[in-house]
Amino acid sequence: MSTPTPAAQYDNLVSDYDQWFVDNAAIVASEFNALHQVLPDFDNALEIGVGTGFFAKELGIQNGIDPSTKMLERARDRGIRVEQASAEDLPYGDNTFDAVFFITVDGYVDLPAALAEAKRVLTPDGTLVIGMLDWDTPVGTERRASHADSPYFAGISFHSSADMVAALQTAGFTVENTRQTVFSWADDLSNPHDQQEVREGLGDGYFAVLTARIA
Repeated sequence: MSTPTPAAQYDNLVSDYDQWFVDNAAIVASEFNALHQVLPDFDNALEIGVGTGFFAKELGIQNGIDPSTKMLERARDRGIRVEQASAEDLPYGDNTFDAVFFITVDGYVDLPAALAEAKRVLTPDGTLVIGMLDWDTPVGTERRASHADSPYFAGISFHSSADMVAALQTAGFTVENTRQTVFSWADDLSNPHDQQEVREGLGDGYFAVLTARIA
């Protein structure tokens, strides 16, 4: 039996995907806090790999693409303008968006090609926002080992924040801001008030945020 593509996998995981945010509300609150600390002003933004639109709705992102039909249905219900497309071939013209977001999607795409497309559709003064899982951190290393059979991990690339910085520089971006959070993982993460601190820098927190501009 062949390994399903990420899109096919996620078509069957829509409800589980959204439930994860409920069950792990403290982690989600920490991640949103990190993102909001460096969130740029924008009028017309795109999320690449929008999924069910959970992050886009909270952050005010108006547009999203994803290869998963079922995920896009949920995102559309949340008021996001969506297109079924891949990160490597965006259905938009040059200089369309003043912000482009990648949120925990970097492992599912051809990163150099996806960053090149993001650069193409960004306005010259636009901002690229990356929210990613840093797999070289203590929490990332533990979760990668303990969740090796997770359907969410099938066929993905496990990047570190250092990998992302290098990829951004190669793609012609300059990193401007960094944040990190999720330094530990408890058994019960359902209380959003148990969110963790946000620090500047990279390399220690499982959830890393980077903002970048075209160099």
